[in-house]
Amino acid sequence: MPTPLRAVRIPSKIWEPALARAKAEGRTLTDVIREHLAEYGQEPQEDE
Repeated sequence: MPTPLRAVRIPSKIWEPALARAKAEGRTLTDVIREHLAEYGQEPQEDE
């Protein structure tokens, strides 16, 4: 089953440098986003 396509709004001043860094590292920006979201989802949530 293919991964669902998601749409997000990211300002160019964030997207472009991130894309350049990912390319320099031989990665896709999708891979970078997936990695960071996975880490974010595993972080404990603070009590409010």
